[in-house]
Amino acid sequence: MIERVTVTTGSRLHFGPLAVRPTTGREFGGIGLMVDAPRCRVTVSRSETDEVIASTESARVAGWLQRYRNATRQAAAGRRIELSESIPRHSGFGSGTQTALAVATGLALLDGEANVASDELARRLGRGRRSAVGIHGFEQGGFLVDAGKRERDAVGELTCRMGFPEGWRFVLITPGSGTSMTGQSEQTAFERFPPMEAARTDRLCGIVVREILPALRAADLEAFNLGVEAYGRIVGEYFAAAQGGVFADERGERLAAAGVRGVVQTSWGPTLCVCRQDVDSATTLSESLQGDREWRDCRVRVVRGMNCGAEANARRR
Repeated sequence: MIERVTVTTGSRLHFGPLAVRPTTGREFGGIGLMVDAPRCRVTVSRSETDEVIASTESARVAGWLQRYRNATRQAAAGRRIELSESIPRHSGFGSGTQTALAVATGLALLDGEANVASDELARRLGRGRRSAVGIHGFEQGGFLVDAGKRERDAVGELTCRMGFPEGWRFVLITPGSGTSMTGQSEQTAFERFPPMEAARTDRLCGIVVREILPALRAADLEAFNLGVEAYGRIVGEYFAAAQGGVFADERGERLAAAGVRGVVQTSWGPTLCVCRQDVDSATTLSESLQGDREWRDCRVRVVRGMNCGAEANARRR
C-alpha cells in the first residue's frame, strides 16, 4: 500500500488564446510551454484526520481536497497535504492548475489509481475552463498547442507537443508590482470583450503552423523568437483595453524597442519571457536587467524548458 506521494511540477507559460467567443469552431486554445521553475512540490500522505500545511494556500488546497472527494465519491479517509514549494500566484505561471493537479495526482495514487490522465484529474477539480496548456503540460511537458474546445465543459484538445533544444534558456521577468487577472475578474473580462475577429484567429494559427513550430523543429532561435513575439503582440493588441496595452507592464514595450527579440507576456502577465540560445546569453541578459534601475523591482529568473511531465514519487509501507 502506498503511504505517501510527493509530486513535483514546474510552471506553465501561456502566450494567449487562439479564439475568444467565436461564432463557429473551437474556443480558446492557444500556445505555451512548461519551464522547470518556479516549481510546485506537494506531498500527500495518509493520516487519521485531514491536515493541510500550505501557508497562504491552505484554504485553496482544502477546497481541492473536498472537491476531489465529491467528484470521486471516495470515502473520506484522512489525508495530510503539505505544499513545501509553491509557484507565485497571479504572475502568469499557471499556479492554480499546476498545484491542483499535483494534489489530485497524489490523492489518486493513494486511492490506488495509477496513471490517471491529467485531463481527467482536471475535470475532477473543475480546472480547464479556458486554457488546457497547463493541463497537458503537467502530464507531458514541452511546447504545446491547444486546439481549443467545442463544448463549454470540455478540456481543450492537445494538437501538438514538441520538446525544446536542451541548451535553450528562458529569462523570466516578473515585476514587483501588478498582478494578472484570475478567477471572477478574468471571467468578467472575457465576457466583456467582443468576439475575436476570425482574421485575427487565422493570423495566429498561421504564425503557429508556419513560423513557430518549424522554427522549434529546426532549433532556429531567431525564427522562434520572431514568431512568439508576433503572436504575443497580436494577442496583446486584442486584450489591450483590459491590461493597459500590449503588455500589462509598459516596460515590455521598452524592452522590445531596445532591440531585445522575442519579448512575450505569459497569460495576463505581469511576467515577461525571453528565450535565449544558451545559459551564457540568458545570464548576460538577466544580469543586465538586474543592474538596471528601471528593472530593480523585478524578480529575474533564468530557467529551462521542461521537456517532461510532473514527477510523482511514491513511498510504500
